[in-house]
Amino acid sequence: MVPVFLCIFAGRYIDSRFGTNWTFVLMILGFLAGVSSAWRLAARVAAMERKELEQRKKEQLERWKTEHGPDDWKRCPKKQSRVMKQEENLYGKKYEDPGR
Repeated sequence: MVPVFLCIFAGRYIDSRFGTNWTFVLMILGFLAGVSSAWRLAARVAAMERKELEQRKKEQLERWKTEHGPDDWKRCPKKQSRVMKQEENLYGKKYEDPGR
């Protein structure tokens, strides 16, 4: 939002000072600068999340190796299971997903 308002302010100042019509052009330029900034921020956040995920996977693998020994590394889990476990509700009954 800041680049848009700064460019609108600059455009209005130039228009009043020199009698030109730069407000709309500078408003579009400010909008593009704001979109570019948001895109770079989102890309940085996504990269940080990818790094954290890779680090967690490495830590999980190392923890598994230390718990099971060096000979069992071929059987270590590659991915987390997608199978949902049954959970007990408040009344002690098993909950089963009706979609399965």
